[in-house]
Amino acid sequence: MTIAQPFSNKLFIYQIARAFVKMFRLRRNIFTRHHTQNDPRDLETESQVSTANSIFLVITGFIYLGFMQKPSAAQERLTENHLLLEIFESIDRMRGIWQGYATKEISPTEAASLLSIESKRSSPQLQPFALYLAFRAQIEHGLLASPIDLLPLIKHRAIAMDVLQAMAEIEFGNRHVYAKCFSMLLPTSRYSNHGEDIHVLVDIYPPGLPALNGEILLEIAAYFEQLSMFEYACYAYMEYLYAFRFHGWIRQKTPIGDNSGWLTSSNGLIHELIAKNAKKSGFEDLMYTHLAKAVIFGDRGSDAAAKIASLKLFSGDPEVPSVELPFQERDLLLSKIADLYISMNMHPRAISLIKEHETLMNNSFARILDIQSQWLGLIEAYKAIYPKIVLFGQEVWPNGDPMAIAAPWPSSDEAMAMAQEIIKNEFKESRMTPFPGSQHWSWGNAE
Repeated sequence: MTIAQPFSNKLFIYQIARAFVKMFRLRRNIFTRHHTQNDPRDLETESQVSTANSIFLVITGFIYLGFMQKPSAAQERLTENHLLLEIFESIDRMRGIWQGYATKEISPTEAASLLSIESKRSSPQLQPFALYLAFRAQIEHGLLASPIDLLPLIKHRAIAMDVLQAMAEIEFGNRHVYAKCFSMLLPTSRYSNHGEDIHVLVDIYPPGLPALNGEILLEIAAYFEQLSMFEYACYAYMEYLYAFRFHGWIRQKTPIGDNSGWLTSSNGLIHELIAKNAKKSGFEDLMYTHLAKAVIFGDRGSDAAAKIASLKLFSGDPEVPSVELPFQERDLLLSKIADLYISMNMHPRAISLIKEHETLMNNSFARILDIQSQWLGLIEAYKAIYPKIVLFGQEVWPNGDPMAIAAPWPSSDEAMAMAQEIIKNEFKESRMTPFPGSQHWSWGNAE
């Protein structure tokens, strides 16, 4: 029983409660006998019991204060470092299994089995990702042909996009359902602009809405980091990775070495940046999972130095406190970010950013009016061409209000819930026929 977790020992609590009950009953019996039989000896006994009670209560109070005292900074660091060590060891084991599978030292089935076992022994933050890797090893070799096995993992936002893409590849015939889910999880991607009888509004004239640019998205993320807005930076890097970069095809590439997918060496640095900003934002699920993605699939995935570099990044030097920038500098950086979003025809994102931080900017009201005017001009240009317009997953025309359109960040809580519901309703177990070669692994705590 540790100081940081005083009452995790149920026996300790039970013994204290039992002692209090015994004392209460004894005092009640003495009081009854004294008043019914008028036995003077009970007064002496009651006095002794009362003294014992007082002593017991004082001792219990000291025990309570001793156990409930706030752990020291050194104790907190010790606990955190122990947790980090367990997580890094788990990531290193997964890296070893995946490397063995990539070099064909172990078979896909054996790799899947080992990763499934690893999911049960790893920390809760890494269990879903370990299970995803187990399924991915099978998918790459055509051994898993039913998306139902992946369904419980769709609720974990750190791997939601990866799982959704795998499910879409397994059951390509229902890709329209997955495209609808992608449009919710990635509202600024090309998936958000199409559906049944809706035109794709990307890479065409008038300019695409949005017209994503990878360099601009990375520039925006870097500005958010300068502003110590790490939550926004985390989402900005995710937007670059998942909305701008191509997801790739699992079955049409080698496990490691192809740069056409999200989990590839070329995106190792982006996963690392997501993990670093997630740590500063308190997003443990994103932090540990993207760290694992960086180590296993990144440029240093086959290098033992990857683990050392990760340890240095996440548990080495103490955090440097954020420095609050002067008002004029904050205004300048936020204005740059808004202008960059406008350059990609993401006017709703620029508007929401200014509204959320209007106290940090000059002339925010006038800026919003100007951006709204530009946005309406773009919509009018599209209305002259298309009978129906859907942007950022929301209908703009004819049954929509262009000024009410928002550009949510990737994997918002609302989007996650809606996507899960769509898939559950579309793919009920009664409709699913698992492929004979499909392996059903135990989910452990990942459900």
